[in-house]
Amino acid sequence: MMMKTPPLTAYKIRVPLHAAAEGSGKKGNTLAFVLIFLTILSFLMVPIINIFTYSSMTAVKSKNALIALNLALQTIEEIKSKPFDDVVSMLPSDRKPFEGDWIDDASGSVKYPEYYKMFRKNIEVKTDKDFSPANKKIKRIVVTVFWDELNDERRRLTHAIKLATCISAE
Repeated sequence: MMMKTPPLTAYKIRVPLHAAAEGSGKKGNTLAFVLIFLTILSFLMVPIINIFTYSSMTAVKSKNALIALNLALQTIEEIKSKPFDDVVSMLPSDRKPFEGDWIDDASGSVKYPEYYKMFRKNIEVKTDKDFSPANKKIKRIVVTVFWDELNDERRRLTHAIKLATCISAE
């Protein structure tokens, strides 16, 4: 027995108008969302970049302060190793840079790093008359280390660290 096949007929597919509009509108919405996301992301990136810039500037300032402190301590130790009568003040306007030989001994010499040229020192010695009239063999020493840095407005600011100690003739 043979089966009859139905005759071929044309079928019409009906698509609602709102479904066609949804398909084409999704691409436009996605593009708008991407543009809005990128705009918001760019506004959020500015403070993050500023945080990195500020932290690197703070690290440099901390490094310079630590170097200045160590140079002041080194200068005080050099003064302590001198004879009592050889310890004298520098003029207030005289600021000697840290350059040349750092360590000089029989095995050779070590020079200050090039970066240390930005640091300058001043030594102020107060004698027994100014400091301690009761004890004539004491000197008060104040070592000041100066250095310049640029601030946020790119203007030079001079920073200073002061350390003080006393030495005696005995």
